[in-house]
Amino acid sequence: MRLSIMNPISNIIKDSLNVVSPSWPLHSFVGVNPFWNLKEKPFYLTLSELSCINGENLFLPINYFLDKYNNGVITYHDIKKSIELLNHFNIKYNQDIQSFLRESLEEQEHLLSFNTYSEFLGNLENINVKEIIVDEITKYCSSYFDLGQAAFSLKNTKKRLYSEWKELIIYDKTISYLGYKNNFLIEENIPDNPEEMINKCLIILNINNENNFKNYLMKVCKHIMGWCSHIKYQIWQNDLELNKNYKGTKLEDIIAIFMAYECVIKNSKKHWDEAWAKFLTHQESLFSKNEVDHIFKLLCIWQRAFELSYQRKLSHNLTKNGFNSSDIIKKDIQMIFCIDVRSEIIRRKIEETIPEVSTHGFAGFFGVSLECNQVINEISTYRCPVLMQPKIAVNEILEENFEKKALGITSLNKFTTGLKQGLASSFAYVELFGILSGFKILSKSISNNNKSNILFNKKYFKNSKLNQNLNLEKKVEIAEFVLTHFGIAEFSKIVIICGHGSLTTNNAFASSLNCGACGGYSGDLNARVICETLNDKEVRIKIIEKNKFKLLKETLFLPALHETVSDEIRILEEDISLIENPALLNLKNKLSKIAESSQKERSHYFNNYSISASLRSTNWSEVRPEWALVNNACFIIAPRERTKNLNLEGRSFLHDYHFDQDEGMKTLELIMTAPMIVTNWINMQYYASAVERNTFGSGDKTIHNIVGLFGVLEGNGGDLKIGLPFQSVHDGKNLVHEPLRLSVFIEAPYIEIEKIIDKHKVLSDLIDNQWLHIFVIEKETKNILYRISKNKFENIFN
Repeated sequence: MRLSIMNPISNIIKDSLNVVSPSWPLHSFVGVNPFWNLKEKPFYLTLSELSCINGENLFLPINYFLDKYNNGVITYHDIKKSIELLNHFNIKYNQDIQSFLRESLEEQEHLLSFNTYSEFLGNLENINVKEIIVDEITKYCSSYFDLGQAAFSLKNTKKRLYSEWKELIIYDKTISYLGYKNNFLIEENIPDNPEEMINKCLIILNINNENNFKNYLMKVCKHIMGWCSHIKYQIWQNDLELNKNYKGTKLEDIIAIFMAYECVIKNSKKHWDEAWAKFLTHQESLFSKNEVDHIFKLLCIWQRAFELSYQRKLSHNLTKNGFNSSDIIKKDIQMIFCIDVRSEIIRRKIEETIPEVSTHGFAGFFGVSLECNQVINEISTYRCPVLMQPKIAVNEILEENFEKKALGITSLNKFTTGLKQGLASSFAYVELFGILSGFKILSKSISNNNKSNILFNKKYFKNSKLNQNLNLEKKVEIAEFVLTHFGIAEFSKIVIICGHGSLTTNNAFASSLNCGACGGYSGDLNARVICETLNDKEVRIKIIEKNKFKLLKETLFLPALHETVSDEIRILEEDISLIENPALLNLKNKLSKIAESSQKERSHYFNNYSISASLRSTNWSEVRPEWALVNNACFIIAPRERTKNLNLEGRSFLHDYHFDQDEGMKTLELIMTAPMIVTNWINMQYYASAVERNTFGSGDKTIHNIVGLFGVLEGNGGDLKIGLPFQSVHDGKNLVHEPLRLSVFIEAPYIEIEKIIDKHKVLSDLIDNQWLHIFVIEKETKNILYRISKNKFENIFN
């Protein structure tokens, strides 16, 4: 075909498909920046363009911001500073603030929407043609990617998705039964690869302009964003050499399938061809601009002003209170927590209640990236950030009687699942076990017994050992790495390494409440492995011989788990010699009261925390067992004394860091290229799920149906859902999550920070294009500077 374009078609396809980011399956659900592959473009321009193409606003409505202004959250000075800062991004507003406020009140929000052929036809004939195509694609994809749920699936095929579909579609009469002649896919030769199919479809759809082609592809991705994101996940895992069943499916496969269905429908509706050609010309003129529309200028200013209101308050508190406390001296017990925002409240409560304990923040996988093989799981679990490969293989070894029990439970689950899914046995299953299930559901519905302890013991207190299969040299290497980057100058006699996990019932999104640094799993195994390594006598001898760390010979590392529904903290393994240790006994006695205090504070922020934690974790009908990382807004990389006296309201990731102890800024580089990127992913997923729940959120939990054991549909059809459920960001009356971009505060020389940014393109993309904000805490001057642009840092709150 001939397009009026300068770029090769393959380049346009590649560029357009960057609108898709990977989405992890239910068993290891982690926060993902859904705009990750667009980070080379400015935040403002990207969201404005996508809003117009998708027809769905990726900013909150102006009325939301006006309410914040009227309530004093956003100030006149925030708006003024926002306009000034946005000049750097070619978003220029030349009128006064009063004109801005008047225009915001008068402006009628309107959105363009680029239409594919199915949308065009659907609007004309008042039929949801697009949904018909999406349902057909879901039928094939759910079978193709199935992990064991479907009675009849394509999971054992060796072919890529397009090839499998190409063979089956000639027998599939569904589209014909719906009134569309299937001649295009039956009588004509179907191309052997998706790229050829895309080319063929472009001719039939009469798309012969580069802008129309690019926008069309982006809109198709929007229609099937869930399945596209799942394919992107498969590719991501394959690139990390973690996808053992990858069959070569690419995004082009599913795009070609969607376009083929549109061609089938278009060939059945030739009387609309002239109208479609005119419509394409009209769309080309509408979407030819490469600038931010006026309405989006207003929204960008409001968004930045909203963020400035939070940044101003936090900067003021840091400078006022963060430099008042003296350096933290070594305490009787040190507790190392994940940087997760949920640890901020519990850490503060521990420090207030037990002065002999100090708390510290470190990424939740604690520097050990694990591939775990557990008896109860049929697949390996990767306990590390999804950005990296696991480096340590760990096998769980259960005591004989527990292993038999675990295998028996697994076999029973398989058997009952098979009965449920069989065409005939599903009816027998209901007859045989339905009454028993009824009693079980009734018991769970009316019982007030505290079952959270049972759940906790069942999940975390296992009679098992972890076989690391590591030699002494490797163990010493791991120990040195972790001790170097913990940011602790001198270790106490007792060091508790505290991972976190969440206990919930009947929750498809349970893994989203676990540790993002552990790949959507709880951090108990990582804590156990690192403690076992650091307690190893031979390792300890080697470490002490090097005289590099202030580590006592008798220092004992204990693994613990912070259960985030209840805020209970429990030590997972105890040394007999410590049973009578007064400091440890005092800690254990006070932790339950600290949990209650933490829950009480959370109840001030969130409605459903009036319900007891034990009921929330064991209630099968609970849609909000906890709020997870909702309202995350900042990441502070600094000594704990900067934040120890501050109430950060559970909104901050906290990573201990002392730049004067960091030789060659290696620790800072590690933090900025790993935890900071993970926090950006989490932050932008919450942002997207809050502002646009249809495409980037997973919709309403109460009507979810699990598909293929890896994802959910909203209702009985439609696209695979990605992002967070509506209930994770909204309390039913109001939006709970404030969608602010992440503000990162770093205590280190800005020259060193700039060197690290220059060294890593991924960082310069994220920071220069405003996907997150960078602030520098100056220890000597007690100032906080904002990175306006490359090598330009200023105090913007003077």
